[in-house]
Amino acid sequence: MNQFEPVSMISSIIGMALSVGMLVFTIGGGIQMFRKAGVPGIFAIIPFVNSWQLMKITWGKGWYMLLLFIPIVNLVIWVITCGKLAAVFGKGMLFAVGLFFLSPFFVGFLGWGEAEYLGPQ
Repeated sequence: MNQFEPVSMISSIIGMALSVGMLVFTIGGGIQMFRKAGVPGIFAIIPFVNSWQLMKITWGKGWYMLLLFIPIVNLVIWVITCGKLAAVFGKGMLFAVGLFFLSPFFVGFLGWGEAEYLGPQ
């Protein structure tokens, strides 16, 4: 038995626990965010449907999701979508930057926090 095995095993368990916790926080926050917007929460965990609904929540049109398949355009659309998502929940540009760089945390903050859905502008 290697002297570092117990430490390695404990750090692996802690890493897995943190990963599972982050996953639960992100999925739960996404479900809650969709519910606040009047969309069934289950749509938050269905691939492609969640993107379609997110575009409906932010842009008012779900077909904008198709633009995410075009290289370069997808980056521009995602930046604008983060700004719009912050705006439809009454948040500012600093929150939009957080959504762009740390989406799992900030989606969780939208879902679990006090933010209210205002609708697409």
